[in-house]
Amino acid sequence: MIRQAAVRDRLAEVFTANLRDITVYPRTPTGSINFPCLVIGMPEWRPHAEHGMDVWTWPIVVCVAMSASAPAAAVDELDAAWPAVAQVLHQLALVDQTIGGLCSDMIIDSSKFGAVSIAGHDYPAQSIQLKLFDI
Repeated sequence: MIRQAAVRDRLAEVFTANLRDITVYPRTPTGSINFPCLVIGMPEWRPHAEHGMDVWTWPIVVCVAMSASAPAAAVDELDAAWPAVAQVLHQLALVDQTIGGLCSDMIIDSSKFGAVSIAGHDYPAQSIQLKLFDI
């Protein structure tokens, strides 16, 4: 079974090393938030879902502050931030599909725009779904 804390910590390490202008939160922040940010969410687990392998889908959520006076600016900021995160994941998938032996394989499944609620506030977000496979 995948060790969730180890995966979360390794992903946070990779993102922190490669993203200079995005604050990385390995877990949902509870206090003040520095935007733009990336939050590593809680995974969905499906046992023996694909070819006998467990599938863990991790949401990697990129979010920005929302300004009531300039909502288009928030979307522009998100448009600039989330592709950088996707690129880091893409590079990780190319060089280390097992995340240092923490899983059997990984793929970037999809992404979608929406909102994320953190500490009772909603923020514009792009959620990238990272699938990890484990035998």
